[in-house]
Amino acid sequence: MNYSRFINIVSAARQPSPIRVLTDLYQRSPPSMISLAGGVPNPSLFPYETTTISLKDGSKLDFGWNIMQQALQYSSSAGVPELLNWLKEFQIKIHNPPTARYSPEKGQMDICVTTGSQDGLAKKTVIEQLSTDVLAIFFHIAFMMHMIFQIAHDYDLLIIEDDPYYFLQFEKPWAPSFLSLDIDGRVIRADSFSKILSAGLRVGFLTGPKPLIERVILHIQSSCLHTSAFTQFMVLQLLQQWGQHGFLKHVECVIEFYKKQKDLMVTAANKWLKDVAEWHEPAAGMFLWLKVKGISDTYRLVMEKALEKEVLFVPGNAFSIDSSQPSPYLRASFSFASAEQMDLAFQRLAALIKEAVQTGRETR
Repeated sequence: MNYSRFINIVSAARQPSPIRVLTDLYQRSPPSMISLAGGVPNPSLFPYETTTISLKDGSKLDFGWNIMQQALQYSSSAGVPELLNWLKEFQIKIHNPPTARYSPEKGQMDICVTTGSQDGLAKKTVIEQLSTDVLAIFFHIAFMMHMIFQIAHDYDLLIIEDDPYYFLQFEKPWAPSFLSLDIDGRVIRADSFSKILSAGLRVGFLTGPKPLIERVILHIQSSCLHTSAFTQFMVLQLLQQWGQHGFLKHVECVIEFYKKQKDLMVTAANKWLKDVAEWHEPAAGMFLWLKVKGISDTYRLVMEKALEKEVLFVPGNAFSIDSSQPSPYLRASFSFASAEQMDLAFQRLAALIKEAVQTGRETR
């Protein structure tokens, strides 16, 4: 593929920062290397010495002085090298992308760490925007995948796969990813640890063709330099201690919890909302999407009436490109609320929907 045609003018003009390049070189160099290059702060002045992180299984992550020096220091813009290696091996195990065996110019799979998957999506601005011949597709619905791949192939499009809920699929086998089917080297995939390890760590990663990932890394060099090295080491130490098997075992525990939460919310919906809304039971994730009957726009219902009754939802139009367009949908999260709270929330929602339908007052 000709990846240069997908790069916007600003990104194409970016050149690697000599300072960042030298920082990367120094970190990969033997101890005998003497650096008088980068303005790297002297770690002896850092007020932090060591730290120990206790895990729920009773084990600990010990950050000795050697690890702390790395975790508190500038790091590679692409990510901590050891974490990148772990992630590459893991992506090959989970998705086995054909591009892992390609040459760089043909779209060899590459990875960079981002400050959460949201940051990774923001960094996609290296790609030319809103041009009909380079439009990127956002999608992750399995039964339409082959159709989308065919369209992307015929029109030479990129596919941006935003999939932070991949590890929250309730039934096996898990749906295949676009990355796993990418024979052309046209998929950029955004992953996140936010839903399965910690949202506050802000560690995600992009996987995609090396020529495009390199452009993302240049963007990182000119913006935030790199994702927090300390949080990267928190993730790395945990993954190294667990191994791939241990990580997937943790994922199973997370899935079990959210599946039970989903069942509780569906039970509450069946109890209160059958006459006023419709929905499909989710197969993954943290949310139940409701289509309200008899109301063309849920904005006022959610942002005024429900708020007055002390219950929060998200109106459907918040997820539209044009948020001024009416939407009969709303999103309810089952990630945090108790069974009692879900039941009470849907009881209040049902009453509000009936009142709105009867009065015909739904406009903003």
